[in-house]
Amino acid sequence: GHKLVEEYITDDFKDSVQEVLDQALEGVEMTNFEFPIITKSGKQVDILLNATSRRDETGAIIGVIGIGQDITARIAQEREYVRLIDTANAPIFGIDIHGIVNVWNHKACDVTYYPKEDVIGHKLVEEFITDDYKVSVQEVLTQALEGREMANFEFPIITKRGKRVDILLNATSRRDESGNIVGVIGIGQDITARIAQEREYEKLIDTANAPIFGIDRHGIVNVWNKTASNITGFSGEEVMGRKLVEDFIQNDFQDSVQNVLNNALDGLEMANFEFPIMTKANKRVDILLNATSRRDETGAIVGVIGIGQDITARIAQEREYEKLIDTANAPIFGIDKEGIVNVWNQKASLITGFYQTDVIGKKLVEAFITTEYQQSVQNVLDNALEGLEMANFEFPIMTTSGNSVDILLNATSRRDETGTIIGVIGIGQDITARIAQEREYIRLIETANAPIFGIDVNGVVNVWNLTASNITGFSTNDVMGHKLVEEFITEDYQDSVQNVLVHALEGLEMANFEFPIITKSGKRVDILLNATSRRDETGTIIGVIGIGQDITARIAQEREYIRLIDTANAPIFGIDCNGVVNVWNKTACNITGFTTAEVMGRNLVAEYITDDYKEAVQKVLDSALEGAETANYELPLMTKDGKRVEILLNATSRRDEHGNVIGVVGIGQDITEIRAAREYELKKIEAEAAEAAQRTVSAHVYHEIRNVVGAVLALADRACECVDRSVNTRSLSIQPMRPFLALTAMALSMCGTRQLQTSPVSLVKR
Repeated sequence: GHKLVEEYITDDFKDSVQEVLDQALEGVEMTNFEFPIITKSGKQVDILLNATSRRDETGAIIGVIGIGQDITARIAQEREYVRLIDTANAPIFGIDIHGIVNVWNHKACDVTYYPKEDVIGHKLVEEFITDDYKVSVQEVLTQALEGREMANFEFPIITKRGKRVDILLNATSRRDESGNIVGVIGIGQDITARIAQEREYEKLIDTANAPIFGIDRHGIVNVWNKTASNITGFSGEEVMGRKLVEDFIQNDFQDSVQNVLNNALDGLEMANFEFPIMTKANKRVDILLNATSRRDETGAIVGVIGIGQDITARIAQEREYEKLIDTANAPIFGIDKEGIVNVWNQKASLITGFYQTDVIGKKLVEAFITTEYQQSVQNVLDNALEGLEMANFEFPIMTTSGNSVDILLNATSRRDETGTIIGVIGIGQDITARIAQEREYIRLIETANAPIFGIDVNGVVNVWNLTASNITGFSTNDVMGHKLVEEFITEDYQDSVQNVLVHALEGLEMANFEFPIITKSGKRVDILLNATSRRDETGTIIGVIGIGQDITARIAQEREYIRLIDTANAPIFGIDCNGVVNVWNKTACNITGFTTAEVMGRNLVAEYITDDYKEAVQKVLDSALEGAETANYELPLMTKDGKRVEILLNATSRRDEHGNVIGVVGIGQDITEIRAAREYELKKIEAEAAEAAQRTVSAHVYHEIRNVVGAVLALADRACECVDRSVNTRSLSIQPMRPFLALTAMALSMCGTRQLQTSPVSLVKR
């Protein structure tokens, strides 16, 4: 009797519920309408309702019957699903049947940098997939909209920042409650890093230093790296898609190789399988193979990867080893697990007098070892058969003459290709001569003219020869058992010396390392050291031997050379192989005005030589760097204040201790003043020569004019004598010539200092 909508429906749903009921009262029924109803306790219950018109016997609508389901739990679950999708650690997106994005979770936002509001309602394929993948992605989505779902489809998506992200997608059809497909949900993984890693793996496989090949389940080659190509001569293109066994394995090995591959395809992998493969040049290459099953992401075997080693050289080497064993200059024998001799080389025959035919197949210990040593030798061999090898075991062996020869033995376990021990190889030495030699070595070290010391792995002195004692004042008893670095090296060098010794203990030997050592009297001695790793008979480093030279006097001399160069009265500079200044003495500083600090590390030619001389000076320096030295070469240097200084240079190649040219040293003279004086003297000589030439010309002109004028004047005087001899008449006849005589006298005075002389000239024929 109560109003359903007004009393039991929440306010926010009253209108919509009333509308559904009104429509049902009009005959328009509604299915699957969701609405909430309030319980007596005030809780909300979600109902999924089918509203059906209720009719009387005449068909008239008299009410509405609502058949509902309590979907509160389902809606809660759906909300949980939505939350899980939104917070999932995988990118999840959804589209409707039109390809419009309607789901875009947080991880999709993180991966693509697109927030939801940027993608919801947009076309996924058209706006967010690269052009080259649009067709394939659309096809996958279309198939999923038709119910054909796709798993593990790879495609790229472009991020908001323009980067490409690779996605591995499972495209699942999305259905409504009636099973109709209403869209697609794509659950993906960001495989960008994985693809990058796979590409790196492919690169590593392709560039690996071992031949690697792969086949599919049909034996078809699908992997063939560069090393496989290099070894066989077949390129990847030539083998891809071909049968490995049928096309590239020798006939007599095809069955065994096929068997190994079939086992690997069944999950039974094989290690260290040897087989030959034919090269393109029809040569045989021996391969040691590890055949590994190749699996897809579900674990299903999809092929075989073979990682091999080219053991052609190794097999040849093994044969060479057999030859070396037989011809070795040391006695070598071998036994099987029963103690029966199966190796007996020529040296063993020579030392003992027993030939191979005498010993092969016989018990070593019982037949050839003296009675008092049989048990100890048997123990050594038994231990080696159990993997406990023995080094430097001394025992006697019988000769054919009945005498015994002392052997220093290394008993080594002999193993097959699987690592199983199958016997013992004994490599021995006749130690009689060696012991004498060792004693000689000890004597040579002790009496050597160079300081020699040694330390163990703990840095404790265990070798200290007489020269070391003489140089330092410390006797052998003073240093043996003491820490070399801590007690005898100055503190400022302890770290560097310790570093050299540690490296030598690791096998990194050092030559020509300089360090000081303190003598017993407290003086410092400079040592040039070669630090050599000391090894035992197994090759294990057990210490360091230092062979040195006392370079105290040499260093003092080098310092004196440096001082002489720096204080020399001639400019001296040096460059390295790159033309960079590394020597610049005080005189060079004084001449140029540039301090050492200003020029060190700078390019000499580029920065301090005038442009017109750069090419020529560079050529001189390059020649010196090639060993062709130049003497008395003049070059200009620019001073700090922009002046030019003329230098007479001797360019000498600078060499290291191996004779390699490492730079150039230039020893020069400042010839600026000398050159100026020479130029002044040349100008003076030129001026004097010009003046002398002028005088010569003037004298010649004077002589010629004098002769002409003198003749004229004499002629005039003679003419006067022939006419009227009255004083008045003569005076009148000479008078017109006076101006000419005055001008002539002036000209002659400019040409010289002689007085004009007139000579009578006869006008009468005689």
